[in-house]
Amino acid sequence: MAPTTAADPKTGFPRAQHRLSKKSKSAFLRAREEEGKNLNLRDGQTPTVGSTQDSALLLGSTHADNHAENDHTHEEGEEEAWKSQMSRENARRIAEMTDEEREQERTEILERFGPGIGDLLRNLKEARSTARKESSTSSEPTIRTKPPNISIPQSPSRSASPVSILSRPGTPNRATSPNGKGPRKLRFANVTPSDVYVYESQPSSPRRVLALLPPPTPDEEGVEKLTWKAPSATLTPASSSTPSEPSSNNEEPEEGTPEYIRRRYFPSASSNEPSLAWMAMPKPSAPSSKPPAGSPDSQSSSIRYDLTGAPIPLHLHDTLPSHLGLHHHAGDAAGYTLADLLLLARSTVPAQRAIMFSVLAGVVRGLRDGWKSAEEVALKESEKQDMRARILTIAAEAIGEPGSVGARAVEVVWEILVQSDKDALSHHLPPVDLGDADVTTAEDTDLPNDLISTLPLRHLLPIIAGRFSTPNLPVTSLTQLLQIVHRLALHSPTTADAIISTPNLIPSLLDYFLSSGQGRPDPMAIRIITAIAHVSKANALAIIEQGIPDVFLRFISMLPPTSMYPVEVATSLLVETLAFYNVLAKYGLYCIIATTAAQPLSALASYVVSNTSSSPALVTAWLKLIETWVVCARDPHRTTPEHEILWSQIVAWGWADDLFAIRDALSTQSEGDLIEVWPALWNAVAAWLEGAVVNGIRNGEQERATVIDKMNDGFEGGVERAAVAHSVQTLRETLPGWQVKDTTPRREWLEKLFVLSRHTTLVHAALRLCVACTNRNPSTSTSALTIPLSSSDLLDLCYTLIMHPFWSYAHTASPGPGYAYAFLRPVTAFLTWSLRFGSLSCVTLADQRKWLSLAARTLTRLFPGDEELAEWILREMAKIITDDLISGSWGWGITDEVWKKGGMEVIVPFLVHSLHPEPQIGDDDQEKVYVASYTTTTQSIASATTQMLPPSSIFSSSNPDASYGLPLPADWAFTPLNYLLRSGSSKVFATLPPDWDASEVDITRATLVMTRVIHEVLGSYPNSMGREEIVLGCMKVFMLEHGQPHSDSADEVFRDSSVSSLMSSLVSSFTISSQSTPRTASRTLEAAARRFLGASTPFYQFYTDFLELYDAISFSYPLFASLLIPPLAMQYAIDYRKLIWSDHPHVLRTLRTKAGDIIAGGVVEFLWPVEAEAEMLGAYIRALVSGSAHEFLRFVALHHVACNIWPDLGRDGQEKSEERAKKMLVALVTQGSNDAVREIVLYNQKEGQGVLAPMCFETEGRGWKAERLRWITGWAAASLKERLAPLLQ
Repeated sequence: MAPTTAADPKTGFPRAQHRLSKKSKSAFLRAREEEGKNLNLRDGQTPTVGSTQDSALLLGSTHADNHAENDHTHEEGEEEAWKSQMSRENARRIAEMTDEEREQERTEILERFGPGIGDLLRNLKEARSTARKESSTSSEPTIRTKPPNISIPQSPSRSASPVSILSRPGTPNRATSPNGKGPRKLRFANVTPSDVYVYESQPSSPRRVLALLPPPTPDEEGVEKLTWKAPSATLTPASSSTPSEPSSNNEEPEEGTPEYIRRRYFPSASSNEPSLAWMAMPKPSAPSSKPPAGSPDSQSSSIRYDLTGAPIPLHLHDTLPSHLGLHHHAGDAAGYTLADLLLLARSTVPAQRAIMFSVLAGVVRGLRDGWKSAEEVALKESEKQDMRARILTIAAEAIGEPGSVGARAVEVVWEILVQSDKDALSHHLPPVDLGDADVTTAEDTDLPNDLISTLPLRHLLPIIAGRFSTPNLPVTSLTQLLQIVHRLALHSPTTADAIISTPNLIPSLLDYFLSSGQGRPDPMAIRIITAIAHVSKANALAIIEQGIPDVFLRFISMLPPTSMYPVEVATSLLVETLAFYNVLAKYGLYCIIATTAAQPLSALASYVVSNTSSSPALVTAWLKLIETWVVCARDPHRTTPEHEILWSQIVAWGWADDLFAIRDALSTQSEGDLIEVWPALWNAVAAWLEGAVVNGIRNGEQERATVIDKMNDGFEGGVERAAVAHSVQTLRETLPGWQVKDTTPRREWLEKLFVLSRHTTLVHAALRLCVACTNRNPSTSTSALTIPLSSSDLLDLCYTLIMHPFWSYAHTASPGPGYAYAFLRPVTAFLTWSLRFGSLSCVTLADQRKWLSLAARTLTRLFPGDEELAEWILREMAKIITDDLISGSWGWGITDEVWKKGGMEVIVPFLVHSLHPEPQIGDDDQEKVYVASYTTTTQSIASATTQMLPPSSIFSSSNPDASYGLPLPADWAFTPLNYLLRSGSSKVFATLPPDWDASEVDITRATLVMTRVIHEVLGSYPNSMGREEIVLGCMKVFMLEHGQPHSDSADEVFRDSSVSSLMSSLVSSFTISSQSTPRTASRTLEAAARRFLGASTPFYQFYTDFLELYDAISFSYPLFASLLIPPLAMQYAIDYRKLIWSDHPHVLRTLRTKAGDIIAGGVVEFLWPVEAEAEMLGAYIRALVSGSAHEFLRFVALHHVACNIWPDLGRDGQEKSEERAKKMLVALVTQGSNDAVREIVLYNQKEGQGVLAPMCFETEGRGWKAERLRWITGWAAASLKERLAPLLQ
């Protein structure tokens, strides 16, 4: 029958029975519960740990004391008997075992318990023996040290209890023993949680509170007391511990000391209270405040800052009082290290984070401007950059935080990104990619080139957009955030594209800062849109699609006098709007606004004319916009879409009359800075004249006459002449004394570049206007505009500019920044327009040579965006280089075939095409980059894809950017040969004019003639072609035969007499015989060929093909052979030497170039350092023994072998080298000819020199001969001595 269970009256179902209910409990557990029922202990009563005479009371026994003692003795006796019996049994079993069994048991025990089991058992045995002796000799009863078993004592009413399963077999349970005594057990009191002190500095107590004994009462005698001993936090007997409280001292402690604070505010606390340890006096921390020696940021990480971000002097770290808030942790020195600030900037307490960001802002300001109130802190630039990067990372993460935390984070980012570049931004930096403005140096190669590249813009920009859409920050913080976005827009195309593509960023920005409901608008918002449009034409189109230009139109329709804003603000908004429309117009975009807003623009023109003195910036912006729109109207087919603005509209609107009215207003002003207004006016008038040449009657003759009539008086003796003369004089005074060095302060460097840019802009505009006023119709007698600068003065100024050392520093990090070259665009424009102005009077051969020399130098100074200027120079140079110029100036005999084919006109298409390089292999879909020209032209409007200059890395010779044709390389004259070598893939042949007809030989001749002329006019100019460029160019001529069929050697280009003669004349100036003193090469052939070959093809591969071509078709052609020798110099890798001496030794017989005809800076390039490679030395010996090496190469082999044999020539004294030298000498003596042996024995050369044969064999002095003879005598055989001794005696 199933057991019945009472049902629950509430549910009607049987009650659930717990598995630990009474029926299911074990007999052992039920017995324990029954014992607990008989307990009658008062809650909170504390049993004490007494001595032996009180043990009966503690264990709840009713027997007498003597019974307890007898029972204890009886128990110990039984235990000892049992131990003795087991010991005897174990000894008997061990004695019966064999040696193998004992060893097996021993091995099993060691494997199971480890090798230390023997020591453990030995220690236990000794402990038992010691305890036994103490027990027998001691008369005092003791408490056993066995861990207590917490249990309930047995009730007297129970006569029996279950046998414990832990009892030993054969041992009776003391609960059922005949004497009726229960087991002796120790119990603990039921203490409450309040009785246990938990220290806050320790981990939280476990859920199970351990039962600890409370202190004994005074009436409890014989109880051993337990006291607290600090600071070890262990319970120790009072008899063996020192008192925790200090000895009483009646003296009053000094005010402010930790003891004074404890007595005053914590009188009940112990002096060793752990919770008061923070008051302890800190130990001297000056040494500990410094990081370990050798740490990467040992200087920057040891600096401590106060709450303003200023460094605290080292001697104040331990003396500043704590009430200043500079002691964050107990024991720390005063102030916060950078690590502390960065850690606290991530605090969970907003107020603390805000304070730390405020301190970090002060640190950043100090890194930039220095600290005036603190001692000098010497930090490397790499350390400063690392500190800024770490701070920027923390601050950028907190920009989205609410309240003061976000505001202070914005301030920190603003200090790093905006204020650090305030020098450049204050000088109206032209649009340039700032991505690598500060090129890394050797000491900071692990740092990024710029900090903005480390920002996670994909996450940061949406946060900024949210800040603008929900403006819950202070106005100051939002303005700083606006300037941060502006700095990001100026940085690089990547950041500008990220801004324009971030949803709601631009709309929310414009809505807040330009909406009339948000207070005073900020022109910086328009400046951001302008910066984004500068980056690319695609961005400009995206801006137009969003309707942003129409939003800005209201600032034109409301002129400053009628605007709701103050005049200064309204004028600034108007200036920025005109600048924005000018940027769009330079792409040929949104010119329709000139038609749709004709009436507001007409009112604006009138306002500008009447306010030329009050707002020069407004006049300048209006004139620049007029200039660009006039250029667009010059050829309406170049705009997008076409015909948005027409020349007839320009005439109808009367813009020319407005220009003259502005000129009249400016001529009456005696005060004010007009250095930017005059260039803008002259450029606008020049653009109008250039457009009239195309669209006006009789090539704009009437327009030129009008300009000359209205402006010539000013240029002859009026304000225009004064303005030009002032700028020219400033340049003459500034340039000669301008010493540019790596240590030049950056601010001074930028200021001088800005001054140079402004004054060259003015002179350039004057030259452009004079050229535009030049009479182009010889049948008329129209006079030209007079410029207050003679041709000789202009030429001297150009040479002063073009030879100045600032060109070498304009794109480097020192004095930096790398973007400084953007300030030199007006200089390149001035040089080019000087050439235009000079070409008008270039008649005689002397004038042509001067013009040609200036033109060749100017070509090497042009930047991206100057391609149109470079094209004009190249075409003019091709016209000037004629047979008359060459024969009359230098007397060269050039074949008539060159001039019959058109002279230099043959190669002009190739040179022009090189200004816009073709995409590299694999980048065919990549769009070409066209930078807008400095002077706006119709061609620039049609083709420009960006108005932002590329980064300064394009000037790196080690990694040139093939996307840009400018600046031109030093060997630009050899460019047509590059296209011939790649005629199968080059697109230039598809763009050649229909009447172009030239052969490969014709192109090569013209190229070599151009190269020789350029090399002659440049001379020792820094950017001229060097030895490596000439050698590489001649190699290209021979490589034209690579991969071609060679049925007839007469068809080979290099065998043409004109080609051969021109190449020989080019290399002759770089041979050893033509140099009075040795010249060191500035770079190698590998560096010279990097731009031509690209990064994927090493020069070694090109040289290998060149050697194999020589071996196949040269027939020992002398010039061909001489071009193989330069890479054999010791500065090149050993692979080049192995290629000829080891892999192609048969070629050596044909290389008979004499020492004087070697193309090198000196003989020493091939002699030092001495060759030490065993393979090469073996190749040299084989060549000497076989006689395959001749002339100069034989001398080179002889030198390296002799230097590895004779100790006096620099051979080291190592045993290995000694043995190798002996073997080499024996091989030469036994196998070589008498001449080879004599030359090896008598060869003498001082280290670092290059004395040629035969003088190197006739050196006077007997010391080195005697030394060699002694060395040979010490080891050589008799036959060897007999042969060599006569040579050394």
